[in-house]
Amino acid sequence: MHDQLRELGREIVRQECLRVPGKRSRLWCPTVAFDVVQNNLGTENIVTLKLPGLANAHYFTSGEFSRLPSLRFLELDGGNIVGDFKNLLSNLIWFSWHHCPSNLHANGLCLKNLVVLKLSKSDITEDWNGWGPCMVNDNLKVIYLTSCKRLRRTPDFSKCMNLKRLVIKDCKFLDEINSSVGQLGRLKYLEISEEPCWTVQAHGGPPNFNNFIVLPLLPESIGGLKSLSMLKVENLCKNIALPHSIGELLDLKHLSLHNCPLLGKLPDSVGELRRLLSLDLSCTNINALPDSIGRLESLIKMDLSCTNIVELPYSIGNLRQLKFMCLDWTKIRELPKSIWTLENLEELTAKGCQNLEGEIPGEIVGLSRLTILNLSQSKVSGVPITINRLSNLRELVLTNCNGLQSLPDLPTSLTKLELSSSPLQAEPKNLPESLIMLDLCSSPLQAVPNLPCRLSLSSFFPLLSRAFSLYCRPYPKLEWLGRLHELQTLRLVLSDFYLPPTDLSSLSQLRSLEITCHVPRSLTRLPSSLEELCLEDIKTPIEWPLFSNLGNLAELKLFGCQLREIEFDNVLGQLENLQRLQVRMCKSLVRLSNLSSLKELRVLSVEYCPQLTEIGSEPSSPKLGKLQTLRVYYCESLQKWPDIPNACQVEAYPREICRRVR
Repeated sequence: MHDQLRELGREIVRQECLRVPGKRSRLWCPTVAFDVVQNNLGTENIVTLKLPGLANAHYFTSGEFSRLPSLRFLELDGGNIVGDFKNLLSNLIWFSWHHCPSNLHANGLCLKNLVVLKLSKSDITEDWNGWGPCMVNDNLKVIYLTSCKRLRRTPDFSKCMNLKRLVIKDCKFLDEINSSVGQLGRLKYLEISEEPCWTVQAHGGPPNFNNFIVLPLLPESIGGLKSLSMLKVENLCKNIALPHSIGELLDLKHLSLHNCPLLGKLPDSVGELRRLLSLDLSCTNINALPDSIGRLESLIKMDLSCTNIVELPYSIGNLRQLKFMCLDWTKIRELPKSIWTLENLEELTAKGCQNLEGEIPGEIVGLSRLTILNLSQSKVSGVPITINRLSNLRELVLTNCNGLQSLPDLPTSLTKLELSSSPLQAEPKNLPESLIMLDLCSSPLQAVPNLPCRLSLSSFFPLLSRAFSLYCRPYPKLEWLGRLHELQTLRLVLSDFYLPPTDLSSLSQLRSLEITCHVPRSLTRLPSSLEELCLEDIKTPIEWPLFSNLGNLAELKLFGCQLREIEFDNVLGQLENLQRLQVRMCKSLVRLSNLSSLKELRVLSVEYCPQLTEIGSEPSSPKLGKLQTLRVYYCESLQKWPDIPNACQVEAYPREICRRVR
């Protein structure tokens, strides 16, 4: 819809003057816009000018811009401006310049009405002679500085006192924020970030960064930002120790320090941020929180994932408004008793906390509004019987909790249960009637040998109306699946055994089916209602007649199939509504053929098939006339792909594939 509205708007602009682009109000086509400027064809009608990519070596003169007195929006890419610009560009309010020069050649430039300034991928420094002309007025509200690799210190901000948004991204050598930033009393949003400098490790916590140069970044004067509501400092591999003055940011509502691995502690003054709503300390080196954290009386969300935190202060129980707490992949050993008094807490996750041991205390009943509890991959060994009194609990995730031997009765509100534990002896005696997703991942099937058969079909099966996931080991009896008549989504992971003959055609409401199974030939029939089908880890030839009644199928995925050829013959060719085909990680696949029979295909994606040499269609067949997108990733042996429409967008990596085939 957005693209359609954009094209509609552009067509309206074209109609302003079909033959003379210089008389239109907006020029966004690079070749047209550059031609108008270079040949002095501009008029006072032009308010927007976009010149990406074509002007990287062009010197724009004052004469060229003198014909554009009404210009308000300007985007440049490279080049420079030369001459006397006094009284020119005086109406400009939005200015974006990629690859802007380190030295402007213009005289008298004064952008007195500028509101938004965006500079990116340039060699500018703090002494750049363009700062003055751009930051000379009180109207400037927004500054974006992106990928300015030589910028070590920000410029003086004291002349743009009405600035409301300052974003500094991927300026890798930035060591210091000018202390004048503290004078920006109206600033509401401050972001200093880079591309992620490290990858979160599975065990949590940051890697060793002892070899990084430690330099201060945030000045003490930051406390002067009295209107600041969002402070976002992310992905910085440098010392960004928060100054004590941060406690003076009384209007601060969101503080994110995500992925700053050299951040080791928070100042006590952080407790003065009484209006703070969210605090993100994920992927930092913090190992403890100050007791003052309990004074954050407005805090709603706290993310401490992938930190070195071992314990939480008792004062955490004072966060009465807290709704979301994430402790994933921390070193926490136990949860303080005070946490069970957080009556507004809705989500508590402690995934991958290998040091979290013992039973969940019965005081968990105090979390009366809890909706999601995720303790997967922890060493939790018991769940209290009081859990069934959590009347709002919707999701309980206890996968890979190998200390669990049993579960008590669960809340009647539960809709999703994920459970796996090798010692688990039995399922809960009474599964909630509200359950719509049950995942017994990696649990020994003997623990629940006849799960559906022991339950009342009238009270249980109709409730599984949206999604059902089942992971099985030898030897499953799946006849009962055919009785889930309201099922819409089904995922079956059936590994390391032969599936007995299974007819799923009675699942008349099934829309999405995902099957992981080495030998799919035991699937005798599929429901005609299917719209999405994913077959994974297939090791034997697929019985294609299985597809003969799938006239509604719109998306087909084949993942990890050990097949040398996939041929869309007379049967597969009857998939008359198939619009999306994805083939991925089929390492033995050599040929994908007869695609021309898929007349409605819009998207074809082939990824990580290293032996694939040909994506073909019959020579006498028409091209894939409706194909809009062709994606080919890491198919290094590919030599041929089908005839495709000129308008089809091709995405290929490595790019050499495009040069080798067509």
